Amino acid sequence: MKVASTAVEPPSHMLSTATALYDNYNAQVARPVLLLPQVVTEPPNGLKLNMRQSYSKITEEVLADCPHTAFRPLVYVLAYFHAVVQERRKYGKLGWNVPYDFNETDFRISMALIATYLTKAYDAQDDLIPWGTLRYLIGEVR
Repeated sequence: MKVASTAVEPPSHMLSTATALYDNYNAQVARPVLLLPQVVTEPPNGLKLNMRQSYSKITEEVLADCPHTAFRPLVYVLAYFHAVVQERRKYGKLGWNVPYDFNETDFRISMALIATYLTKAYDAQDDLIPWGTLRYLIGEVR
């Protein structure tokens, strides 16, 4: 007598539930809870993906608002700085003495500060970039 054997693959995921009846059921324990959807954005892993995420939120109109030729390169440098800070955040206190979260709002405000100061320099026909002011406002205050 021949027995045919067939291999059955296990399922990729399983769900198991168990129920039981209780005589002294406490309704306070199982009161209904309002569940609201929560959206959490985690920064992507890696400098390249982090910079890509920052650049995906910048429109061409925002880049065209500032007529100064140094604006686009400074936005790139700011996006790089933002990506480095976001990437270093996962290492905790290994790289930073004081942890600081340079988040998306800080990035937007810093970009607006750069646009404002470079537009003023362009309107005044000043070739000098106010490095000290920008470094203080972005690096120290923000």
